[in-house]
Amino acid sequence: EDYSAGSANKDIGHLAQIVDTIDSRMRLRLEAPFANLMLKEGKASKRPPFSVEQLLAIVRCNALDGLNPEARGILLTMVETGMRPIEICGLEEEAIFLEADIPHVWVRPKANWELKTEYSERAIPLVGISLEAMKAFPKGFPRYLD
Repeated sequence: EDYSAGSANKDIGHLAQIVDTIDSRMRLRLEAPFANLMLKEGKASKRPPFSVEQLLAIVRCNALDGLNPEARGILLTMVETGMRPIEICGLEEEAIFLEADIPHVWVRPKANWELKTEYSERAIPLVGISLEAMKAFPKGFPRYLD
């Protein structure tokens, strides 16, 4: 139905990892049951991004008022940065630069936390709603840290 070949392949890959781990630890010597089970990718469809008007409508209609302040701040930080929620939750004070010429946050790996990809390490400028949200939480979001 609405499940893409890419999503199915990702799930198959996860199952294959589980079976491989069990096979290795229990020395079962299974013949990789998922080895040739990848679905052919069709034409990729893109989800349209929210328009600026849609985002502003969400903020203006008080739709976020039921959230606790930190959860609201995390969501608002996402609006103009495109950061992943986990990246925002993982921000620590030393990675937030509100007094810089260009206010920004630095997404980087930490001792107990790896980035999703090697290209995820980056400095992200803060503007508009996202800047205001980070000004309200200059030390990050301790309730959701790690």
